[in-house]
Amino acid sequence: MFTHLHVHTAYSFLDGYCHIPKLVSRAKELGMTSLAITDHNHMGGIYEFQKECQKQGIKPILGFEGYQTWNAEELAKDVDSRWADAATDAFREGVVTEEEAQAVITKKKGFKGIKEVKERIKPFMYDTRQYHLILLAMNQTGLNNLIKLQSEAAKVCTYNGRFLFDMGMLRKYSEGVICMTACVANIVAKTFNKGDRQLAETLLKEYKDIFKDRFYLEVQPNNFNDQVNVNNFYMEMHDKYDIPLIATSDVHYVLKSDNKDHDVLVSIGTGTDIYNPNRMKYDHNYWLKSEEEMQIGFKDILNKTETDRETALKKYALYLEAMNNTQVIANMVEDVTLGSSTPLMPKLPNSNNTKKELRELAYKGLYELAKRYKYIADDIVNYEKRLAYELNIINYKDFADYMLIVREYINWADNNGVMTGPGRGSACGSLVLWCIGITKNIDPIKYDLLFGRFLTIDRTGLPDVDADFSYFGRDKVIEHIKDLYGFENVAHIGTYTQQGVKSGLKDVGRALKIPFEKMNLLSKQIDDFEDVVPPQPKFKDYDALKDGNESEKSLYKKWQKLESENKELFRLARNFEGLKRNFGVHASGVLAMPCRVDDYFPTRTDENGVMITLFTGVECEELGTAKLDILGLKTLSIIEKTLDHLHKDVDWLYDNFDIEDKRLYQMLACAKSDCIFQLESDMFKDYLQEMKPTCFDDIAATTALLRPGPLSAGMHHQYAKRKQGLEKNELPLRGIENILDKTYGVIPYQENVMQISKQVSGFDDNQADSIVRKTVAKKKVSMFPMMIRCHIYGKKNCEGPKGWEDNNELPWYDPKGKYGPEIKGAIANGYTAKEMNDYFDAIMGFVSYAFNKSHAVAYSFTSMLTTWLKLYYPVEFYSAFLSMQATEDLLRYIPMIRKEGIDVKVPDINISNRDFTPDGNNILFGLGSIKGVGEASIPAIVDNRPYTSLEDALDKIGKKAFNKRVGEALIMSGAFNNYKANRNELLNEFHEIRKDKKVELLDVNDFNEDVIMDYEMQSLSCPVTCTPEWFDYEDGYDVFKVPIKITKIDERKDRKGNLMAFCEGDVGGGVTIELIIFSSIYTANLGIIRAGHTALFDGEKQSNAKLKVKKVSLS
Repeated sequence: MFTHLHVHTAYSFLDGYCHIPKLVSRAKELGMTSLAITDHNHMGGIYEFQKECQKQGIKPILGFEGYQTWNAEELAKDVDSRWADAATDAFREGVVTEEEAQAVITKKKGFKGIKEVKERIKPFMYDTRQYHLILLAMNQTGLNNLIKLQSEAAKVCTYNGRFLFDMGMLRKYSEGVICMTACVANIVAKTFNKGDRQLAETLLKEYKDIFKDRFYLEVQPNNFNDQVNVNNFYMEMHDKYDIPLIATSDVHYVLKSDNKDHDVLVSIGTGTDIYNPNRMKYDHNYWLKSEEEMQIGFKDILNKTETDRETALKKYALYLEAMNNTQVIANMVEDVTLGSSTPLMPKLPNSNNTKKELRELAYKGLYELAKRYKYIADDIVNYEKRLAYELNIINYKDFADYMLIVREYINWADNNGVMTGPGRGSACGSLVLWCIGITKNIDPIKYDLLFGRFLTIDRTGLPDVDADFSYFGRDKVIEHIKDLYGFENVAHIGTYTQQGVKSGLKDVGRALKIPFEKMNLLSKQIDDFEDVVPPQPKFKDYDALKDGNESEKSLYKKWQKLESENKELFRLARNFEGLKRNFGVHASGVLAMPCRVDDYFPTRTDENGVMITLFTGVECEELGTAKLDILGLKTLSIIEKTLDHLHKDVDWLYDNFDIEDKRLYQMLACAKSDCIFQLESDMFKDYLQEMKPTCFDDIAATTALLRPGPLSAGMHHQYAKRKQGLEKNELPLRGIENILDKTYGVIPYQENVMQISKQVSGFDDNQADSIVRKTVAKKKVSMFPMMIRCHIYGKKNCEGPKGWEDNNELPWYDPKGKYGPEIKGAIANGYTAKEMNDYFDAIMGFVSYAFNKSHAVAYSFTSMLTTWLKLYYPVEFYSAFLSMQATEDLLRYIPMIRKEGIDVKVPDINISNRDFTPDGNNILFGLGSIKGVGEASIPAIVDNRPYTSLEDALDKIGKKAFNKRVGEALIMSGAFNNYKANRNELLNEFHEIRKDKKVELLDVNDFNEDVIMDYEMQSLSCPVTCTPEWFDYEDGYDVFKVPIKITKIDERKDRKGNLMAFCEGDVGGGVTIELIIFSSIYTANLGIIRAGHTALFDGEKQSNAKLKVKKVSLS
């Protein structure tokens, strides 16, 4: 019996071509009863591997192929420090003089002959190569030690993305670990092949001393010189030191026929193509071999290298012994557990009876809300019932701890100047969370939000309680959590970037050397599908279009055509889909534990010292932890900064904000939604004008309706027309007026569908969520027949009559009660089968795109907060808004703000702060938005003012904070305009005061509007004092004979294969816009449209950054 102990899965980034299910299935097919995982560098794949092995009845052996260095602390140093150490050693050996060594150590400038000195020092430079070593967990202690070793290596020495350990670290974490010498890239093999046999033997003895009888010499059936030499050396060492041999195949792909695909994958990983003769290339010998194939491989080596029959037989016996030893190891390995059988929930200080505490806090919060809101006091019995119902489920599920943990850090943020959002996602459907302060201002009863969308009694995992914090406050919250539970007990949750559809096709295209133009066109053709597939789609999502509505079926035919035209490209991209590319970090997920994170999970440490798990969020939760979702939202920082300008706090905002203020909706109905959270795109503006919102419900519905499915079904137009009284309200099913009255018979929300299922067919909360919402949202087509039959005829928890599965006029039979209690069905409630089938026919085209109402309401509330601040405090709001924009976006917003009657001016050295600063009815540029003025200089500028002159500023601020770069940027931006208007004169004065040499003085008479615009483009990224005429033109209207200098031409082919262009052009003052020039115009004017030449353009000004060209003429 043979077991593969050196195996690279999809987690060996763009090198392992073994999808784990396929790998394990193949091992089982070959009659193997056990299998190891040994991915390069890390242990991130061991949980997925263990689950799949257990599922298929294979014994999993967990480990990794780590990277070893001679001294991890030395390699962790920067290169200058390693040069200094080498220079010291070279001086000690008499290779360089003390003066020469000091020149290298101090990086002395202008030292004569420094290159030759470094050549003499180079042999003393630290060996930065990373040597391979296989480490396997023999038992639970060994697994824990491997997790510790890999995590500590990542923390101590990450070099070129690899986590390096040394002999000392191996000794520290050796207990319960099996060690194998890996491939010829091992430190012993490399040393031996370099000719230093003595050191190689010394290293072997050290390994044996560390791992005792758990150390093995690895031989492989690869017939190249280095491998054969190492195999022979290991056989000698086996006899000399009684170190056992082990046979492996260094598996990188599953089937022998996968070798060419693997070659493409490696080309992708190394950034080259398969036609490059110098590319990294494996020989065709790294598949998951059978026992017989392993024997044949070793025989082939001996047939080609051994002429003496007796020697060959002896070596073959050793190879067979090495193969048998794989089963010795497999038998030696004990079952191990990942994660914990008890929840790994951190314990809140001074919190004992969490269920009681949660209940008391919730009721206290409810009665405080009743004092604040009369409508709650008038309906307190219903609120008490809802609260009791939710608390019973939360406490029954033992989730009270989790809720209080989330409450604690949201509470901390509220009390420490970090703004928190009203909530997000399904959490806003919980009255308990509102009462204890996790969500804010969102009453789930008032807005018809379902607790069952958040949590049901049948749900196994923790519900997601996503929380938004101000963009700059998120890190403070995470630091607080670290302080509370311990630095080593908190980590960011890791993710993996993977081969996707578009990214995979592009990667394969580059590796196959397919022309860029062809790949670019294909990418654009795939973009046509983005409205009918989910974000980050998989190939199966495109394939599922064949079962969609008529429009989707039509798109599927286009998809088939694309694939048939690019068969090999698509075949490879499909095969590579899901292979891991690299590490990532979850956008919001943080892990907090009652112990060190690396007690259970392998981790890595990034360049900023942040610890990140190598298991994903879903995996961490499955293994017993609580994922804390902590997001940073820029809009909250905009609100925060607005309140700072007003010298007010959040409580003032909530006390004064009136969500029923008609002026807010009147402003939005006029499409004045620029800078408003969620609502500022042209699509939203057009729809707001069409629908004319009058209340908050309209805004929430807008965010749900302007999505692909509802848009394609015209539901947004239905809503608008019915609201305006231009179309009669029609329900998709009778008797559901109470559910759809507020939305005029339209179904924008998932909750609407769930409520209909409950009311019409008798589903409970869990069934409405699991059978209905999840089935339609995830397009589980195989579940549709069951879902529809449960709606119409109900569900029986007993054995059904013979052939019931194929009889669509019978209930669904569920004898084990897998899908909850029995369902009554709509027919039992007086509906007909035709009515229900018509209902499903009507909604199936769009219902999968229905939106989460809890999230729509929460984020729409934030939208209305920004609307209120913009309406009543525009200068402060726009100042805050501009402070949160990237410099390249300022060109878009400043002209728009000026049209509101608010002027945006250049910075003032005596008034401007870091951010954009309100100044009466004007806004001053912030110092932090000036290119060249670093963050470190701003405090010195602000703290030392006022300044009476440029020289005064230089004296007070100091040369370090007010260096040449900072001074020039401030002057060019106009920050000293109040002292002198001529910036050329100021620049000359600045250099004269500094006594700068080699600076040519500027002509003070050559200072004009063009110079001003140029200076401000350089320093502020947009013209402020003077602006090109381009900004005076209205968006959405045609412009005529606009002189534009073409700076860049990007020729492309349109969908018909005709030549068109996307150009960049200067409209004056260095302001660059995009020009879209379609084929008929572009090809007719090729002689005029040339880079570096100016022409006159007619067309539609779509925005300050874009012109759709209709005509071109000579300048």
